[in-house]
Amino acid sequence: MKTIFTATIAFAFVLASELHADDAADCFRYYEGDEYTNAIAPCALAAEQGDVEAQFRLGVLHLVGIGVAQDFDEALRWFSAAAEQGNAMAQYSLGWMYASGDGVTQNVVVAHMWFNIASANGAGEQARQDRDLVANNMTSEQIADAQ
Repeated sequence: MKTIFTATIAFAFVLASELHADDAADCFRYYEGDEYTNAIAPCALAAEQGDVEAQFRLGVLHLVGIGVAQDFDEALRWFSAAAEQGNAMAQYSLGWMYASGDGVTQNVVVAHMWFNIASANGAGEQARQDRDLVANNMTSEQIADAQ
């Protein structure tokens, strides 16, 4: 009986990982094909299962309102999940949200922090430029807090 239970659990994990891979593949295929409405469901499934790229893409769709109604709270949720897993573009997107005040209370210290983290993780020159642009309106104390 224990062996059957263990085998059933193992099979469920294998099946779940295969379904996750299918969800992620569908998410990326629809997203890259500009079929954003079709991308939402598989991206959401893959994102809920922890797929960092699906989390980032779902954040973009909610931020811009492509395929779904614009929803800053959902964008923040998915960018935060992806950023915590080290996705540099999600980190950059959080910096942008805090710098602009879109969906969050504008906070230059938090924006600087996210731009700085994104830059260190490979988000590119734009993250460095935006960090420096935000820093132009900050005190040295605020910059130290952000760092």
